[in-house]
Amino acid sequence: MKQKQINPDPSHEFNQLKQEYMRQEAAYATYLRESKKKLYGCRDVLERHTFFMNRYKAYKPLGDVYMRLRSLSKQCKIGMQSIRESFEKFRRTHNNTLTSIKRYEDKLQRIEG
Repeated sequence: MKQKQINPDPSHEFNQLKQEYMRQEAAYATYLRESKKKLYGCRDVLERHTFFMNRYKAYKPLGDVYMRLRSLSKQCKIGMQSIRESFEKFRRTHNNTLTSIKRYEDKLQRIEG
């Protein structure tokens, strides 16, 4: 009878997560590039708010994989400098997205109130 392996090789698990991160990064980068085209010329506050909310939701899978990768990296003492550097630009975009969401929520409240 085969026993299920409880503790897989940490470097193998790290490499799998790294590949998943690269897939998520490529998907998110493509999403950012394509979705940005929809924003040009759009003046409707509600549409712009929806755009930034969708962008916020699209970031979640990338952020989740990065956090799992970071946790495994710390646990197994595996370096991930290049991944950290590449993630940084997406984190900055995400922070800008959060700022935009807040700005458009404020505008929507002024319009409604």
